[in-house]
Amino acid sequence: MPRVVIDTNLLVRMLTGAPAASPLYRLWRAGRFELLISSYLLSELEEVLDRPSLQRYLRPGAARAFLTLLRVFIHVKMLPKWYSSLR
Repeated sequence: MPRVVIDTNLLVRMLTGAPAASPLYRLWRAGRFELLISSYLLSELEEVLDRPSLQRYLRPGAARAFLTLLRVFIHVKMLPKWYSSLR
C-alpha cells in the first residue's frame, strides 16, 4: 500500500468542503493509501483549524471530529530534532 504525506493545506481543504466529496478523503478512507503525518504537522493542523477566520467554513465540532479521526487512523512519524530549526 502506498504511504502518503499530505500537506496541512490539503488536509484543511478536505475538511472545509464536504469531506466525503474530497477525492483524497475518499481514497484514504477506502484504504487506497496509508496516511503518514508528523507530530509537527498534526500540531500545525490543530493550530490552523482553531483560527477564527476558518471557523465560518467549518461545521460545529467538525475540526475536533476530524482531528480525532486522524489520530485514530494515521501513523504519526516523529521528525528529527533538527527539523524544527528549519521553520
